[in-house]
Amino acid sequence: MADRAYRMKETPCFAFREGPRTVAAGIVVTIEK
Repeated sequence: MADRAYRMKETPCFAFREGPRTVAAGIVVTIEK
């Protein structure tokens, strides 16, 4: 799922360093916007 989001550029690269939890939160924020 993370790879999919990365390809779609839905989440910034720094989110992946924080962990899957932050990545999921980043995706949610992107969808909300």
